[in-house]
Amino acid sequence: MLFREIAQLVQRASVDDPSLIEFSISRVELSDDQGCCYVYFFSELGKTNFKDFTEKLRLYKPSIRAALAKNVNARRVPQIAFRYDEQFAKTKEVEDLIESVKTVAEE
Repeated sequence: MLFREIAQLVQRASVDDPSLIEFSISRVELSDDQGCCYVYFFSELGKTNFKDFTEKLRLYKPSIRAALAKNVNARRVPQIAFRYDEQFAKTKEVEDLIESVKTVAEE
């Protein structure tokens, strides 16, 4: 549920700032105590622009939390932390490697 809500909110924010489009939410994890929501992002461009991206997203963090409080039925809204999804990047590297081996094998 958090994934869907946050994804919609980030998509709306990207209307105001088109540079937010280059990153996609890959997953959302809630800490064990449910006090923090980790939002993982990935980009085809890699990690290079992620710092600038998170600086922009921090401006939207209060409105994201307010919208979550309104739309999600929970006692409290967790803090939000933005992270680059290294796991997704590693998976993509492995898939690219497998694809290159298939290409070489076909030749």
